[in-house]
Amino acid sequence: MDELTSSITYLLSLGTLFFDLLIIFAVILIITGKSLPLSLNKIIKKYWLYLLFLISFGSTVASLYYSEFANFEPCSLCWYQRAFMFPIVFILGLAIYKKDAFIGPYIKVLCLVGSLIAIYHFALQMGVTSIAPCSATIDGASECSKIPFINFGYITIPIMSLTSFLLMLTIIKFSETKNEE
Repeated sequence: MDELTSSITYLLSLGTLFFDLLIIFAVILIITGKSLPLSLNKIIKKYWLYLLFLISFGSTVASLYYSEFANFEPCSLCWYQRAFMFPIVFILGLAIYKKDAFIGPYIKVLCLVGSLIAIYHFALQMGVTSIAPCSATIDGASECSKIPFINFGYITIPIMSLTSFLLMLTIIKFSETKNEE
């Protein structure tokens, strides 16, 4: 891995770690029935489409960077995750342009399926499962269990993908909650 890719990977891994902690905090709030501070809740409710767009756009750019510039060959499961991430950028872009906030259910479905694929991909990388092992059937695709990097003991490309999907689901969840004053 060249120095630029190594630096980008480290920064993306730091971001992933930060957002993973944020997601854990949000899950704790949801489980305990607590709500976000009112000011943060208002920001999420007002800007949730833009936040989701930034997350999905950033994830798409990172994915394309790894395959097109860092020359990491995406495996079949990476392509499936991309198939659920890439359309989100366009759906959100159109929703922002049309001022149509009723796209949450569609984004949720894409994020849920993408999350399940990312979880399975990570489990395959860690050797936990091989229920349906990757066949690398896409021309030029690498083996799904291959790990081009691992940071902080757990962050791989599927974890970065999973974090993006879960972060979007978390933001959607908080955008739908009622304000408690």
